[in-house]
Parts: sequence; structure tokens; C-alpha cells
Amino acid sequence: MMDAQVLLYYCYSQVADASVLASAQESLMRDLNLKGRVRVAREGINGTLAGAAQDLERYKRETERALESDDIDWKTSPVKAAANLVQEGQDRTDDVFEGVLVKVVDNLVAAKGTRMGQGDYSPESTGVHLSPEDFHATISAAAPEDIALIDVRNQYEYEVGHFRGAINPCTRKFSDFETWFVSEGARLVQNKQKVLMYCTGGIRCETASIMVKEVLERNAVRENQDNQQHQLDEQQDRKQALPSRDSDCSASKTPAVFQLKGGIHRYLEAFPEGHFAGRNFVFDGRILQPAPGTGEKTVGKCAYCHGSWDTHLEDRRCKKCRMLVLAYLQKRRSSLEHRLSNLQGRGLSRQRRKVRAQLAELDDAQMQLQTLANVEVS
Repeated sequence: MMDAQVLLYYCYSQVADASVLASAQESLMRDLNLKGRVRVAREGINGTLAGAAQDLERYKRETERALESDDIDWKTSPVKAAANLVQEGQDRTDDVFEGVLVKVVDNLVAAKGTRMGQGDYSPESTGVHLSPEDFHATISAAAPEDIALIDVRNQYEYEVGHFRGAINPCTRKFSDFETWFVSEGARLVQNKQKVLMYCTGGIRCETASIMVKEVLERNAVRENQDNQQHQLDEQQDRKQALPSRDSDCSASKTPAVFQLKGGIHRYLEAFPEGHFAGRNFVFDGRILQPAPGTGEKTVGKCAYCHGSWDTHLEDRRCKKCRMLVLAYLQKRRSSLEHRLSNLQGRGLSRQRRKVRAQLAELDDAQMQLQTLANVEVS
């Protein structure tokens, strides 16, 4: 399957019967020999699939017909974008997804127990959608003190690639973003002119931007009320008359909220060597979608030795939160052990001692991290 592709999309569109649509989606995927995950809710559909290009084209036509929509932002990328999945020149969709999973859910993006998970999405309530070109131009032209660039993704996504200068909320899962913004994020952006938000493909920003706008507007109202009360208190202290109704009470303004249309995926297509550094984390077997430009570099750091590294391994997870941990340890150890095995014979004792010392440092780093961060290494 030399033309295998990965298809990423979402569409907010009222679905009369989510179960019926989900059943039709599963049958369609199996008929076309596609693999992947699809979430269906009353508010729309969200999916990531892999298969032959011609089969994905038919899938798109059938899905547009079912949703009665021709305005879906279909994003495609080659399976071979991940070098570790190419074996003997073949694009292996089996390595991207194991099978077909279609679920009926309450919301397209899981955010249970938060404002973002209430399921009342309205396109009129979101942040202003900026094309990759406008998003790039805004970042390029604005003074750093005038904008706040927020990464809506999770910690393990941010650490392998992000827009330069972006705020990292350090979240484990999407529902944590609201807690972070209410407790800390709103304070960081309240004096900015613009708030720019981004995620992988755009869907998380749809609900997150609604929440961000509501919190900022609510805080502005509260601040204006506090300012007015403060002025009244000062005037009473000075035994002055109360202000007239048309008095200027220095109303607080909220920053304008924008979101990157199509997410990082679309931005990298337009600006492979733009403001995004590193690689795009994706939720399929590829794990990382390499930036297409020649300026790509590793921005991640190993949790053990702090060397440049951006590969998450399934056996490197925090015991407490189960979040993926960047770990170079295994590769580093294999390299050192191989070097040590080649340092045999007389006259090489000094080099052997040096390599053994480096191996001991890795052991110490592993023990220290397990003690401080309670990270399991298997």
C-alpha cells in the first residue's frame, strides 16, 4: 500500500441519531478496509483514520453525504512521514491503527465535569478563526508584550514541539486546561491585547476558546464592579458627591481571543520552517509527525540525562498520573554498553573506566528520578 495516508477531521453538525451514524461509519470503514478511531455525538463527528488514498476519498464523499455538509476540513498526511513505520518500502497502516473503533460519546472532545464538556457548542461563541497565514502574520508582527500565545495541548505534546514563546499549561489531559486557565492562565493574559490559541488539528480550541472568552469576560465584569466600588468608597471618604451615571469608571477591557484554524497540522503545511519548533505529536501509531521543513530540530529533553530527545516510549510513564515521560535512558545505555564491549585489550583501561562511570551516572539518574518523581522504568 504505497499511497497510504492518515486522515484527520472533525465536523460540528447536529446529528439526529448518533447510534445510527456510528453504525454506518463502522460499516463504511470496514467495507473500505480503513482503520482508525471515530467519535460520534449529537453535536457532530471527530475521526482519525488510515488507509489507501482512493479509499479515503470515497470515505470523505460518503461522510459528507451523511452529514449533508461539504465544509469539512479534511487533513491528510502520508503514513511514511514517520520513518520508523516504513518497512521494506511499504506504508504500513497496521502500525498506525490496530483496527476499527467507532464510539458514541456525549462530546466530541472529552472534558467531563468542565465548562468545555457541557456539549453546547456554538460557532458564534468561539474565538476568531485565523488561517495559518493570518496566525503567522499576527505572531510575526505583534510585540511579545501585546499577545499571549497558549498551547491548549498536554505536557507530553508540548515538550516535543510547540510554537516559540507559547505558554505551556503543563496539563495531563484536556479537561485540566480549564482548571489551569481559571486559576492561573486568566491572570497571565488579562493585560494582553490578543490571546492566540492552538492545538493539533483545531478541535480542542473550539470548546476551549469558548471557555476562555467566558472567563475573561466574567473577570472583566467583576474587575469593573470592584473599580466602581473603590471609587465610591474613596469619594465617601473624602465626603464628595456620588458620581453621575455617565461618569467614566475606567472600564476593564478583555483581550480578543483567536484560534489557529486547522491547528498545527495546517500551519506546518503552510510554514514548514515558521514559528513552530520541533515535531507535532499525533494520536496514532506514528506518535510524531515530522515537520516538513529542513529546519526541524529536536526540542524535547530526556527526563533522565536532559539530553536532546523527543521519543515517548510506552514503558516510560509516571506511576501517579500515567503521563508519558521522555526517556533517552534505554538508547543511551545500549550505546554505552556497546562501546564498552568494544573496549577490550590492553591500553584501554582508562576509556573503560570512563564508560563505566557514565553507566553509573545513568543508574544514579534513574534512581533519583524514581525517588523524586515516582517514575516507573521497566
